[in-house]
Amino acid sequence: LIASPLQQLVRPRAFVELAGIIADLAGQHFVVGIVIGYPLHLSGQAGDAANAAAEMARGLSRQAHLFHPIPWLCLYDERLSTAAV
Repeated sequence: LIASPLQQLVRPRAFVELAGIIADLAGQHFVVGIVIGYPLHLSGQAGDAANAAAEMARGLSRQAHLFHPIPWLCLYDERLSTAAV
């Protein structure tokens, strides 16, 4: 199993449109899972970016009917994944 980015997406105004784009890409590339980075603060608290990531995950799960087959979805804790400068 290899995780690799496909392309950068321009976010449309309607979330359902974004979910449709992601679902189309998932189908074309036989995606079995989606990992969303969850950028928590080092303290473990969720800030604006982490809240946005969680909302993205909730939104995709609400649109699961667009995916065939439905992939698993998880948030990945990104703390300590990048060197602090």
